[in-house]
Amino acid sequence: MLRSSDLHDFADERLAASLKSDNYEASSLRWGLSQIIDLYLEHQERILKEYVDQYHESDICLMKWAKVVIDDMDQGAFTTKEAAINKLHEAIGNLDIVINRNGELKEEAENERNS
Repeated sequence: MLRSSDLHDFADERLAASLKSDNYEASSLRWGLSQIIDLYLEHQERILKEYVDQYHESDICLMKWAKVVIDDMDQGAFTTKEAAINKLHEAIGNLDIVINRNGELKEEAENERNS
């Protein structure tokens, strides 16, 4: 890719001057390469974010979150009754999602919901 890339498209005379380089072409090529690396890193970050988002919607994550809320409820961690009720509604909603997906965690979600 680097051999066939026309990195001169990224050339910037002001950049070369600011780098105080005697070799404008080398500075431009380094800057062009840094742009390619930045684009690649941005692409990788987007992929990683998609996987994180996917995990947060997964059955296992929804189950873990519901269990934390239920455990917090048992420990009296909520400052108000309304906050506890709201979080419990969210947890039950997440358990319902897991149940309706009919996956491997369906039975565990049903047991947690009925407890």
